[in-house]
Amino acid sequence: MPMLKRLALLTCLLTTAAFAAEKVSLKQQFQPGTYWITNLSKTDQTMNMGPQAMKQAVTQMMVMKLDVGNADAQGNRKAALSYERIVQNMDMMNGQMTMNFDSDKPDNSSPLAAAMKPLSQATFTMTIDKDDNVTDVTGFSELLGEMQKTNPQAAQMLGQMKDAFGDEQIKQMISQGTQGLPAKQVTVGETWQQKIDMPLPMIGKMALNVDYKLTDVIQHNDRKLATVTFEGKGDLKDAAATAKQPLQFSRMDIKQDGRMYFDVAKGRAVRTELNQTTEMAAQAAGGEQGIAMDISQDMQAVILETAERNTEAEKEFLATGELPTME
Repeated sequence: MPMLKRLALLTCLLTTAAFAAEKVSLKQQFQPGTYWITNLSKTDQTMNMGPQAMKQAVTQMMVMKLDVGNADAQGNRKAALSYERIVQNMDMMNGQMTMNFDSDKPDNSSPLAAAMKPLSQATFTMTIDKDDNVTDVTGFSELLGEMQKTNPQAAQMLGQMKDAFGDEQIKQMISQGTQGLPAKQVTVGETWQQKIDMPLPMIGKMALNVDYKLTDVIQHNDRKLATVTFEGKGDLKDAAATAKQPLQFSRMDIKQDGRMYFDVAKGRAVRTELNQTTEMAAQAAGGEQGIAMDISQDMQAVILETAERNTEAEKEFLATGELPTME
């Protein structure tokens, strides 16, 4: 083996060994400043109900601006998250039906407009403590109230969502999301667990248990990325049972697995890959016949964080529908 190749291989092995032994922190961080966040995602879903299989493909782009203020005497910071653009394209019923929405080109006739238009004009505020924990969220309850006004047909459903996804519930969900990250520094090979009680509007509550493992730490271009794999299982608890529900769910079992790439320096997940299967049993309100269905989903998401708005990434995603690669 030529000397240069030996040196290159030795350097690679030494770097890998160093990262494997190194302890890294996977804690979410909110540094003061203004950040542009471009969230790009693709989801392919198949729903089986008896002999019938229905496929659905969704691409979504959310462009957000996050302003994090300086800390006060107690270390608390105020942050404002505003949605600057939302684009969603849905291909449903095995390609027989499409629904599209672009907040830059609003079309009130789109079925997605009632839900997406108010969100695209929303701003949420958060209070973040000295340990980067979100302690307060406002704006989501107000958003659902506005959606009730613009979409009277869905007012009842939105009212129930407001009860399940008000400001306090959103704060708890954000906190649960960050709890999926280990509180201590970890090395490659270490594992940890998370238990989540997730409210599901008009369905009930999902109890989800997730096992995580730090499988690798790599140097990717100019940043250090931690690779975290996960496997989770969940089932339905406290099923909603009111006469107003169109479906009464008696069973919902979830299995999921995937991986997350975490930017250690920025304290952010930059890419997530998720495979999930859901098996459900339900009964139509007032009916006797049961309904059984299963849903499989493959989801990929990329989060780009930049100091200025990343218009090039927006154009590329809208033109191709493809996510940026890791190369």
